[in-house]
Amino acid sequence: MTSIGYKAFYGFSGLTSVTIGDGVTNIGDRAFSGCKNLTEVTIGNGMTSIDYNAFQGCDQLSSVLLSDNIVSISEFAFSSNTKLHVNKGSKTLLTLWNLKDKNGELIYRPYEKESDMEILAPSFSTETTQTTAKVKIINWDDGYTYSCNGVETTEKEFNYVKQKPAFKQDLTLVVSKDDVQYVVSGSYTTQSLLPRIEEWTATASSISAVGAYTEDDAKVVAQSIQFGAYNAVDGNEVSTYGLDPDSRYTVNYYIVVDYGGENTATYTGTGDVYTQSIRFSTAQPKVVSEGNVIVSSTANLDENEDNVGFEWRCVDWTDEFPSNTGTAYLYDGTIEGYIKNMNTDKLWKCRPYYLSDRGIYHYGDWMGIDPTNTSYFEATVHTYSKVTIKGNTALVKGYALSGTDEVKVQGFKYWRTNRGGTPHNKAVFIPTEAMTVELNNKQQMMTATLSDLEYDSEYCCVAFVTTVDGNTYYGEEKTFVTGGNPTGIQDVEADKTTEDAVIEVARYNMNGQQISSPQKGVNIIRYSDGTSKKIYVK
Repeated sequence: MTSIGYKAFYGFSGLTSVTIGDGVTNIGDRAFSGCKNLTEVTIGNGMTSIDYNAFQGCDQLSSVLLSDNIVSISEFAFSSNTKLHVNKGSKTLLTLWNLKDKNGELIYRPYEKESDMEILAPSFSTETTQTTAKVKIINWDDGYTYSCNGVETTEKEFNYVKQKPAFKQDLTLVVSKDDVQYVVSGSYTTQSLLPRIEEWTATASSISAVGAYTEDDAKVVAQSIQFGAYNAVDGNEVSTYGLDPDSRYTVNYYIVVDYGGENTATYTGTGDVYTQSIRFSTAQPKVVSEGNVIVSSTANLDENEDNVGFEWRCVDWTDEFPSNTGTAYLYDGTIEGYIKNMNTDKLWKCRPYYLSDRGIYHYGDWMGIDPTNTSYFEATVHTYSKVTIKGNTALVKGYALSGTDEVKVQGFKYWRTNRGGTPHNKAVFIPTEAMTVELNNKQQMMTATLSDLEYDSEYCCVAFVTTVDGNTYYGEEKTFVTGGNPTGIQDVEADKTTEDAVIEVARYNMNGQQISSPQKGVNIIRYSDGTSKKIYVK
């Protein structure tokens, strides 16, 4: 006999113990159901299946030691108060782990005979970096064969390497013995580099943004950053100006990761950045002589902006009369311009403006001007911080605006210094060995190329003007350090005359880095007359 059939001992109250031999492979439906006095059952090792309600109603049967080869047990084979004991590493144990209800809970909890402790089902845990996943198999038993994603393993812990960062990988653990399997499914996700816009600063017309990522074991082989619709530039920093105030722009930061075996992936971090609302604060105009007026206004604009100036008109003009306009220059947040030959019989008003690269004008408030209300004003002179270095030459930039007295000479003084010296906001001492560059033209913006400097040396430079009455006024002291690659000598020339040609003196990318030749994307060109222009190179 290989099977105990349907209701073979159904309801037999006189049955107290049963021993089932190794030759029996199946206990049939309701075979011992209702045997209320059955307290002990010994099942032979040939048993492979126990059918529906086989031991239901056997209330005195507190525990059963199952054989090792059972591959099928009905959900209602045993009463709920019967504890099932099983040997580790057996097919029966795998079968019990596979018996789960609709909520995924075990129908029968298997226990070890010797310790009477529950035998927990195998599972796995994972720890990840950006390119590695460490897998640990929990509740390992040497009696089973283990495989992960189809690959057999004899180790409780192992690593998956050269994984793509921020990548979700499904993981299937199969625990098997002969033809019986227990399957555990899950997944792991490698750590992300979290590319992001880490920080950004803004004026009303410019934005500078910095990208960052989280460093771990992934190898970043390239970075680039893109502002709006402009082409991406190499590196993790981007700056641009000529923008519209109070506007939102998008910055994308890209990183390329080599995660092993020449496998690469690109990740993007995106951030919205905002320009400030524009703020003009127009100062009382300075009437240096009748009809000649210096107008100025502070503004939270980028110092690189060239499209700034003033608009002025008579206070009694109607809208049929267009305003006069003139460009001005910006230094350290202040726009200054010179209006000459105003009609002294009329009252005027002026206001500052900024013209963005999209061709949109932004205006400050009107300020009244009485062109006859003269006072004495000194000349205004500034030295710009940015110095373009090419080997042992330096392109310096200054700003000069005459006051009441006419400017006779303007230019730059420069001298070699000891590194570590502290420059002053305004020059207070000019050494006797300082060299002087005098410019041919007396215009508001001035540039000069200082040549034949010592390599790898620190210099101090200051713009100056000398008026016809003999007074000299200085701008700020600015220091710079020469490089090691000479590029030749350029003529000292600040502004064009009718005979002079305006030439390109420097070119920059959108990061503000000087480039030696046209580069694809937006190029910023500085000319010898102090003006600049953005061009797009395809």
